[in-house]
Amino acid sequence: HEMQLPFVMVLSELLSEKQKVLYVNLTKYSGFLELFHLPGEYDLGDIVLRLRNKRLHPETFLRSVYEMDRVCYIPPFSNPENLHDFSMEDYLALLGFLQDRTDFEAVILDFGDGVDRLAERLSYCTSIYCPMKTGYFFECQLNQFLEYLDKETESEVRERMHRVNLPFSAKHIRGGDVRRQLLWSEFGDYVREHLMGVEYESIG
Repeated sequence: HEMQLPFVMVLSELLSEKQKVLYVNLTKYSGFLELFHLPGEYDLGDIVLRLRNKRLHPETFLRSVYEMDRVCYIPPFSNPENLHDFSMEDYLALLGFLQDRTDFEAVILDFGDGVDRLAERLSYCTSIYCPMKTGYFFECQLNQFLEYLDKETESEVRERMHRVNLPFSAKHIRGGDVRRQLLWSEFGDYVREHLMGVEYESIG
């Protein structure tokens, strides 16, 4: 869904009201930094390189972590092609480091289709949100994705998935303070209602 990034950012903001949240973008050409006018001198590539060389420590890790109000974030790979090299071993090393060496209470992983073994990566997530559009075409896409998950993972992974129908378009996003636009708009209210259980649909 074209509104996946806006959805995830509103989700992160809402969770950050009660928890210390880290957002990690794992999509290609997300436009994340430009959209929200954010700095990003260091990025996920710097963290992965240090993890591979066993040289990542909390103080060096924090150099690659930035803040957007209450939400902390790691800038995505500056070279999107590096996403293909972000192996399952790198992924598990990152999750292990976050759990053992940081005080983040929630980690939001924003997945696209640029990583391999996606189903296995999702198996480490406690909740999986699927922003969707309605219609036969999108139902066909979802069904194919669910077939893939059923072949590659245990059944409980599907039980953690929640479908969120988003009847919105990115063409309505303007320049300026996009974060405020998203939070205090019809879109932000719609996401809040879903997260409170209104019109919320689990994928069974």
